[in-house]
Amino acid sequence: MQISPVVIILTLTLLWFVVYWIVAGVIFAIIGLVRFVRINTARFSCLFTLMSFAAAYVAAWTGYAAAARTNARCLAEIDAAYEAIPGLFRCSTTMMVSNAILWFIVLLAVGIALMFVSRLPERSR
Repeated sequence: MQISPVVIILTLTLLWFVVYWIVAGVIFAIIGLVRFVRINTARFSCLFTLMSFAAAYVAAWTGYAAAARTNARCLAEIDAAYEAIPGLFRCSTTMMVSNAILWFIVLLAVGIALMFVSRLPERSR
């Protein structure tokens, strides 16, 4: 029984989303504290969560597509659902990680833009 690519992509999306959301969230929390930027936290966190999910999905999809192109024979040997993610990383670790890093950098750039969009106006004293 061969595992569906949809299951692999959704599992990778969940994995990358959790990693992106936690790691980039900590980075932006530090940036927000160090720069003393007053932002609308509800707007930023909502938009950032959506962008994290979008970046995770695109990273999973492009990583799987690149891995399938280069390692079709190796991916065909993955037959059980519990072997999907370890098998995919065994077949093409470099492709998956490089796509994840690329989309993490894109997420950081989008997150910086979201910080500027979510800024609160300065109060007059």
